[in-house]
Amino acid sequence: PLGLIVNEAVTNAAKYAFSAGQEGRILIRFRMRDGRCTLTISDNGRGLVAPSKAQGVGIKLLRALAQQMGARVSVVNRNGLTYSFVFQASA
Repeated sequence: PLGLIVNEAVTNAAKYAFSAGQEGRILIRFRMRDGRCTLTISDNGRGLVAPSKAQGVGIKLLRALAQQMGARVSVVNRNGLTYSFVFQASA
């Protein structure tokens, strides 16, 4: 599930975060501390245009994959879009 989460989030950012010809940044961070892992995937694009309608297939897939790992998901829609997944290392 972890690899699929990274693939889906990066693919969505590459497809939707930036206007045509706009340069952007996609950042992937992984930290493990005291048996707890945090995966953060962020971009500096336009963010979710209509956050209340952000229930497309992509976000549903991300949430389902996170649930399989027992991960807590948070989404921040400010200065781009950031997904954070926090889970136990044993997952």
